[in-house]
Amino acid sequence: KLTLTNSIVRNAHPIGDGNGFGWGVLGSGKVTLDIEQSVISGNQGFGLNMYATAVGNAGKATVNGSLIKGTTFDPVNQQGIGIEASYSSLDLENSTVTDNDAEDIYGFDDTTKIVSSTIGGTSSTDPSVLGPIGLLLYGSSATLQSLAVIGTRTGAELQSTTTAELDDSLFSGTRSSSLGYYVQGNYVGVGVLLETKATLTSKNTAILGTHTVGLLTAGNATVTDLLVQGTRAGGDGVGGRGASVQNGGSLTAAASAFIDNSESGIAVADAALTLTDSIIDKTSFDPAGQYGIGILLFSTTSAATISTTTLRGGAGPALAVSGGGASVSKSAFLDNSVAVYVERGSSLVEGDGTGDPMTVAISSDTVFDGNTTRVASGSIPLPPTLKTP
Repeated sequence: KLTLTNSIVRNAHPIGDGNGFGWGVLGSGKVTLDIEQSVISGNQGFGLNMYATAVGNAGKATVNGSLIKGTTFDPVNQQGIGIEASYSSLDLENSTVTDNDAEDIYGFDDTTKIVSSTIGGTSSTDPSVLGPIGLLLYGSSATLQSLAVIGTRTGAELQSTTTAELDDSLFSGTRSSSLGYYVQGNYVGVGVLLETKATLTSKNTAILGTHTVGLLTAGNATVTDLLVQGTRAGGDGVGGRGASVQNGGSLTAAASAFIDNSESGIAVADAALTLTDSIIDKTSFDPAGQYGIGILLFSTTSAATISTTTLRGGAGPALAVSGGGASVSKSAFLDNSVAVYVERGSSLVEGDGTGDPMTVAISSDTVFDGNTTRVASGSIPLPPTLKTP
């Protein structure tokens, strides 16, 4: 057991040219680290590494009121991580993890708890690294509360079978690259990403000013009181959508707002959307002057259930269905260029629908007001689906 209080661990470096390592603090196996009011700064490879080879050999790190900063890239081991926990337990509170080269925090088959802490920073000393991923979790169990992730390459990636509960948190100002949103095997600009087996439950969280897409899920996301605002295209001009639900994933959103995003408010491809008590507002065109779609379904295996929701102020269609089906009830289409657009075999009916997966059913108690065009059909350009692992 190590207790580190009111201390500084800084500027570790490898021995000799061409060697790796230079880590700040290493806890290997069944160790317990208690770190309080301390600084771990300017080390190479890892600031803090909690390492075990299996769950049965796990240790635990508790970090409170501390700063982990400026971990530089180790070109030998290809690491530059502020905190890593492998098969271990990490409890981080009232702390800041910032300006690390590759990832600020990485968890692998671990248990992670982060409370009242800040992650962020865009600096990178290695030109091949596009700044840090804020939080990367692989097969982890995570509790994240009052977390701020600001100015990272990507806010959070939930990979493999990760299960995360995210509450009262902020993701803001991710980076972009002219090379695209997927560079050297890494996402750039995305606020929160879920791979196909990942699960996210979230309350009272905001994703602001990100690039390409605010929330990208190929897994299962359930959100309440989520705000996604100000998403813009990446440096390659692609995207700007608030949320993208795809590859068999699902998004269940209640009491949420997708405001001032470009290209699409929510895009659904081979996936399912359930949206209640929410608003899609002011979806604008992308940089090429296209799309501006509030909710888009663009595959025959896409489905959406939308109730008590307002779709307002869209530069393009508020709801566009290009294959697939949707059920809309007790909702409002207000001040859009086009309220509802259907194509590619999808059909529009009034009422509760027939159960046909290619039917778009609009209930009689749904309100249309101030739209330039109420219903349209034909052929419109559609944005691309986004790459997921």
